[in-house]
Amino acid sequence: MKVWTQVFGAVAASLNAASGGAAICFSAVLIHQLREDEELQMDLHEASWIPTILMISSMAASFMGGWFSDRFGRRACIITWQMLALLCCIATCLAPNKWVLYMARGAIGFANGLYYPIISVYVSETVHKSLRNAIGCLPSMFLAMGMLSSYVTGYFFHWRTCALIATIIPSLCIVTMLLCPESPYWLVEQGLDNKAKKSLSFFRGKDYESELQDILYLHKRKLANNRNVTTTSFWKSCAALKTKSFLQPFSCVGILYGICQFGGIPILILFMPGIFEEAGSTLDSFLASTMVMSIRVVTAGFASFVVHHVQKKYVFVFCSWCVGLSMTTLSMFNFIKSSALASEELLDTLEHLQWIPVAAAITAMISHSLGVVNVLHIMAAESFPTEIRSFASGILQTFFSFLNVMAIKTYPLLLDYCGFNITFGFYASMCFLMGLWGLWKIERNDGLSLTEIERRLDKNSDDDPNPI
Repeated sequence: MKVWTQVFGAVAASLNAASGGAAICFSAVLIHQLREDEELQMDLHEASWIPTILMISSMAASFMGGWFSDRFGRRACIITWQMLALLCCIATCLAPNKWVLYMARGAIGFANGLYYPIISVYVSETVHKSLRNAIGCLPSMFLAMGMLSSYVTGYFFHWRTCALIATIIPSLCIVTMLLCPESPYWLVEQGLDNKAKKSLSFFRGKDYESELQDILYLHKRKLANNRNVTTTSFWKSCAALKTKSFLQPFSCVGILYGICQFGGIPILILFMPGIFEEAGSTLDSFLASTMVMSIRVVTAGFASFVVHHVQKKYVFVFCSWCVGLSMTTLSMFNFIKSSALASEELLDTLEHLQWIPVAAAITAMISHSLGVVNVLHIMAAESFPTEIRSFASGILQTFFSFLNVMAIKTYPLLLDYCGFNITFGFYASMCFLMGLWGLWKIERNDGLSLTEIERRLDKNSDDDPNPI
């Protein structure tokens, strides 16, 4: 079995995650630099609309992005939406006022929403089951690399220059995806068996026949049961959302996605420099943020090894609770330092412990990158049946984006009305809840092919009164 072609295809798809990560963290660059920008100066509340608009447009687009992928193909959609992202980076660079900047970031959020649900789906459908956990971590690693690229360029360059540099990633996405074939699972769903054979031959070499027959058998079985919903009808796809084929996986991965948004990581990513200042650290806030994101990239690379050798369920639970402990540390450090009851001796001691908020943020990022975001990506791509896999991933992205917008916009309000320590105490409690939910709901899919996972889901859905 060929491995390098599977890795190449996964890297090509994962570059899209880097593009999305760069777009998300570019908001942090704008929030930080626009406070002192002579042309487009904004306060925190005005600047917080930049990531909010990005996420709102992403939410609107992701609802349709999965359906477009099921209708027109994973590869074709990725290439098309990356062309839009490329144009948005150029528009950001040339923005003459804040309204054009808002529109440019909204447009790139729209592009992100259209292509992001497809990334893990394409990876899961093109890699062998024995490699899915390891290679399935690549999107989260490239997501971290994209985030880091925005922080690094934001530290050295003006935000307009950063926007111009950001055009490199969408360009690479387009070129590499042009060299890859379409997903064999999608081709079988469209009745293009010969093209599916060529696609599997590209990714597997000569050892593809048994896997192809398995995919074809499952597809014919679904056709016999009138379960093929990969049609031009958007409403037929929507009808699938009320079946157990969607609701059962969503009760696990969907709820975990939702809780994760209120676990503090999105806030830490977007407002990290300000958080270090609020927590009481006297280190250079943006340099510290860049260092944290650098460590996240290294950890994301190590995640492939961990998830390949340890059950995803236990990695996820452990890392969720580690993020919770990190948020608790940030909360307590701020509480002690700002408390009127703190003695002079204690405050002097804390002056020598300014590394604690940075260490807590590093631990949170390591844990999130090692066993939270990558596990969620893998689960979202493997838990749903083929005919709604991309559409369901888009619904997850819509749900995620909606709650992400709520988390981002409520953060300044929580700071104003509740204070830093209570706000991060709330984030910590959500992380502990996320770990408990994962401990209860995550099933063991390690080492199973997508068709084997789908058969198990079919078995659990036999009593479904509303078959697709």
